[in-house]
Amino acid sequence: EDRCKKEVEAIRAIREKAKLEARKAVATALRSHAEKVCLAPDALFAKLSGGREEISVESLRAAVAEATGVSKDGVSQRLELGLRLSGALTKLRFLCLLQDFKRCVKEIALTTAFEVKTSSTVRKIDVGEYLEIVGEKRVDAKTGLERVKCRALRDLKQGWITTRGNQGTAFLEHVTKPFMLYQPGASGQGGGSSGSASSGLALEESCESGSSHLQAVTSGVLLEVLEGPRQEPPLEVARIRGRAVRDGRTGWATLREANGVENFRTEERLLVCRGSIAITSVGFKSGECMAVRRAHLHSNSHGLVSSPQDVLFLRCRSWTSPLWRPYI
Repeated sequence: EDRCKKEVEAIRAIREKAKLEARKAVATALRSHAEKVCLAPDALFAKLSGGREEISVESLRAAVAEATGVSKDGVSQRLELGLRLSGALTKLRFLCLLQDFKRCVKEIALTTAFEVKTSSTVRKIDVGEYLEIVGEKRVDAKTGLERVKCRALRDLKQGWITTRGNQGTAFLEHVTKPFMLYQPGASGQGGGSSGSASSGLALEESCESGSSHLQAVTSGVLLEVLEGPRQEPPLEVARIRGRAVRDGRTGWATLREANGVENFRTEERLLVCRGSIAITSVGFKSGECMAVRRAHLHSNSHGLVSSPQDVLFLRCRSWTSPLWRPYI
């Protein structure tokens, strides 16, 4: 009985290995086809699906046959198994099958060419960064290093990277295609700067905060990660310290937002009383109005209009109500 169990487990392991290799063979053939026809994954899906929501097995078989240089009836048994296992593919399944992603587990350089000695460094790839593989693995005969062409998701920089050193050190690990689920409050900190837990997040046109809003991102929305995460430079805003004239409260306010929006304007129509004078009711003729109260020395008034008389009257606001007062 134990022997039978071991044999069944061995057969199951062989079967799973065959399935994995078959899927990898189909994925490799599709990547080769995409590179041959110079189409991005989205464009290739549109072509193979013919505008429908799925790519049929027949369309996949034709693409695989073109990539391998054989007729549709001459596809290898491994590829045929992979096609049957894949079945008709939706766009999401197609992208997950076609695109190969790795995550950096040990800091390594992204270089301009396959040959390490003749290439220059594009930049360092940090631990945790996601990379999309865009070419086949190759071994540098001179160094024994396994190299592959890839694209860094953080900034879309493209180049060559060492996947495994000549001593067996792995620099990358396999990961699934990255997606992000928007769930407000998942970190216990509520909504972000572009929205709140109640109103949702904004999908914006560019990386810079405050750019044009494209649509709202509500709770439960799934995002396919195309680029990033990128660190935005610290936002610079102009701040002023002032005292509110109305109640005397002192504090800081934002004069200019990071996107250039001005919150204040310079007020040049402010008048300061230099002598005690009456504030009168509506009307600027001195004989037709009544004194409401007196404006005391150094009190503030906001000038609005003036009248052409020997004694200059202007309409002003004493920060509590609009009244007339003569101005000499």
